[in-house]
Amino acid sequence: VVLLIIFRRPLYLFIPIACVGMALIWTFGLMALIRIPLSMLTMIVPVFLIAVGTAYCLHIVSEYIDCAGEADSPPAASRDTFSYIHFPTILAVVTTVIGLASLLLNRIPTIREFAVFACFGMFSILIVSLTFLPAALSRIRLPDPRKGTGKAARKLTQPIIERIVHWNLDRQKVVLPILAVIFVFCLFGVFRIRVETNPVGYFKADTPVKQHFDDIYRGLPGSFPSKAVMAAGQADYFENPGNLEEIVRLQQFLETLPGVDKTISFADYMKLVNYALNRFDLQYYSLPEEGFEVRMAMNNYTTMLVQDMFDRFMSADLSKANIVLLTHISSSRDFLDLRRRIQEHVTQEFSKDLNWEVTGFGISISASSHHLTRGQVKSLALTMLLVFGIMFGLFLSPKVGLIAIVPNIFPIVINFGIMGWLGIELSMVTSLIGSIAIGLAVDDTIHYLVRYNKEFQKDLDDRRSLRDTLMHVGRPIIFTTVTISLGFAVLIFSGFQPTAVFGIMMVITMLAALVGDLILLPSLMQHVELVTLWDLVRLKLG
Repeated sequence: VVLLIIFRRPLYLFIPIACVGMALIWTFGLMALIRIPLSMLTMIVPVFLIAVGTAYCLHIVSEYIDCAGEADSPPAASRDTFSYIHFPTILAVVTTVIGLASLLLNRIPTIREFAVFACFGMFSILIVSLTFLPAALSRIRLPDPRKGTGKAARKLTQPIIERIVHWNLDRQKVVLPILAVIFVFCLFGVFRIRVETNPVGYFKADTPVKQHFDDIYRGLPGSFPSKAVMAAGQADYFENPGNLEEIVRLQQFLETLPGVDKTISFADYMKLVNYALNRFDLQYYSLPEEGFEVRMAMNNYTTMLVQDMFDRFMSADLSKANIVLLTHISSSRDFLDLRRRIQEHVTQEFSKDLNWEVTGFGISISASSHHLTRGQVKSLALTMLLVFGIMFGLFLSPKVGLIAIVPNIFPIVINFGIMGWLGIELSMVTSLIGSIAIGLAVDDTIHYLVRYNKEFQKDLDDRRSLRDTLMHVGRPIIFTTVTISLGFAVLIFSGFQPTAVFGIMMVITMLAALVGDLILLPSLMQHVELVTLWDLVRLKLG
């Protein structure tokens, strides 16, 4: 719909869709070949590739329409288009891949899988855009100027771009302080963000999964089990009746903790065996009191309850006991709080010779939260460093490198700031937003800088260069943002909460990136003379 509104020609709709379709087939074909299953993160890959691939094609087709007005044949128009657009397109893909590849630093396998296939999809889009797309454009007739291809889009965006130019040239002293206040406000919100991994909380209250979880823990003990492992440094430690009593003492404490419904241990089954050995007399439903009674009960344990039941709760050398905690906890913060309380208690109340470990599925999920936070910081820092390096290498100026980073940091701070102030948790899904947004925001930054460089070389007039640059790239930047935002907005309708939140926050982040690229970047670039390394080489070679 967006492409039809912009170009008013079906072929300009079908060619980009064909490009994106090929990239999707290659990407999912690779997943099938190497037998990587779909997950809640890799399911976002097609939405990402459709949005980004369509945006790239939109930039290219917009440039083609401009070149077609001065070309005498379709092949000439295609050749002129790609002689200019190939460099910013390649650079945009490289920076997007850098943002995605930074997720490989994360220790969570699902996030790394998303990064691998998103990167492969981006390279697929690049190959198709530089081979199939120019070939397809060279085989269709030139647009008829009388039919006004793209005129509707120009008419729609012209007043907006004129207003943006006015803000950049004449209202910097008002606009920049307002953006600075918004930035600082959101920066404080970043420090309020919380990390949370709650599988049950991901579902809406009326979904069967959530209702069944609540029903189970109301009527039965525990939906998420955890384990407290009690390990001694010597064999046959738990053959001593006094040491078995320590298991019971710990269980009594564990069952007082919030969220713990019941505990099960080797000691419970030893009581049951002792009860059976003594003709089911209730007074013997307790632990054996003498060493020989413990050994006799252990000998009968496997006969009555099978070996597997013994191995679940006690090691073969009787040095390590496992206590199962049946809980209705699903929040990672609650799991981490449970582990902290247990460790504090056993450190104070039990022998220093014992070693302790609190583990289980819920604890493992909770531990991933720490990896999530550390991985997020590492990936964003590495991405910013590499983006700075690329811009510095291209323009031979650390000042330009820093300026180019500002409009890309801006949407990230806005995103995480809003999440912090609104209490939206950082999860495996929402942690992807930062790296994806940097990659997408840098694309428009590159298109702006390359065009600004071309305009600035004409007469070294920064005000005219800013105006003409925004008139040329402002429209495709606006429409790529709209296209990408609509692509991610589809996820808002998901019944899976993290995916829906991801869609909402990506829309907000892309709109913030639009502000960064059309207001922050042009305003800051007025204070820098932009000359690239390649300009100096051409000048030297005459």
